Amino acid sequence: MRTIILIAQHSFKELIRKKDLYVFFLLLVGIMLFFSLNSSFGVSDTSRYLKDIGYTLILLFSVIITISFSAKQIPVELSSKTIYPLLAKPVSRTDVVLGKFLSGSLISFCSFTIFFLCYIIMVLLKGSSTSIILITQSYVLTLLLLSLLSSISIFFSLFLSTGANVTITLLLYFFISYYNSMLRDMLITAKGAVYYIYSTLFYLLPHFDFYDIKIRLVHDWDPVALWAFGSIILYSFFYITIILILSSAVFKKRSL
Repeated sequence: MRTIILIAQHSFKELIRKKDLYVFFLLLVGIMLFFSLNSSFGVSDTSRYLKDIGYTLILLFSVIITISFSAKQIPVELSSKTIYPLLAKPVSRTDVVLGKFLSGSLISFCSFTIFFLCYIIMVLLKGSSTSIILITQSYVLTLLLLSLLSSISIFFSLFLSTGANVTITLLLYFFISYYNSMLRDMLITAKGAVYYIYSTLFYLLPHFDFYDIKIRLVHDWDPVALWAFGSIILYSFFYITIILILSSAVFKKRSL
């Protein structure tokens, strides 16, 4: 475990020195300030409008940061050949995978936490009141989503180029997020062999829609039921564990 943490710390320090994160932060703050200071969009409830636009932006930026940073973790080590002295030490390939996943998750956690704090402050300044339970649930579920995306990006990085990895993972995220309900409707009406094809896709593909409670946050609805919230947490740990096991198995078989 100590080896995994050391690998994650080293990768985290390397990534934090880059300027990508700061550019995203300044861009996000600028956009949110623009929307918060301008109320001439014909929208009566500007606080709700800011909630919607602001949350969409911080989620989008966090997803892009998570996928792009995680996609670089192992390929950078391979291209710079620093993977060889690393593996020459008493470090297994599983340790490398877990360390890189932890590093990517830490970057995503830090960036989203900063974005989320700015978002909450701006929403509160607009005079909007939101349940602290709902805010906490939204924060935790987004962290779980980012961890899941980090694990998927790490997995794809073992056999795809960084550019292809980022593109495919982003497409997978947006496709599932927007068309999962359609797939569910098709599954209900499907019969025969088509039913089994849809069933396989529906249950094997990650359910990113589980983590989306933006509509509850925007309209200040009731928080997610405790049993459902706990189920999503368990689902996340299960799915991430499976992805990391597969990643470790692929990396062990890969010739360096």
